[in-house]
Formats: sequence, C-alpha cells, structure tokens
Amino acid sequence: MKFNVDDLRIPMTERVSKLREEVVHAKPILCSERALLVTDLL
Repeated sequence: MKFNVDDLRIPMTERVSKLREEVVHAKPILCSERALLVTDLL
C-alpha cells in the first residue's frame, strides 16, 4: 500500500492562504512558524 500525503491535505481557505502569504513574506528573521509553513507546504 502506497501512502500519499497529498490525499490527506485539506484545501486552504482564503483566510489561511492570506495568513500564509503574510508569514512567508514577512521580514526574514528566525521564526519556527515560518519555517514550518515554508517546508510543510512547498
């Protein structure tokens, strides 16, 4: 049996998408939340 992470993802809502964009484009500082968003969703 093959496991596919994409099958488990829930489509991003407009609100979450906006928040993600704000975090990703924020001033580059050491930020664990930003690192998780960038590595988890790309």
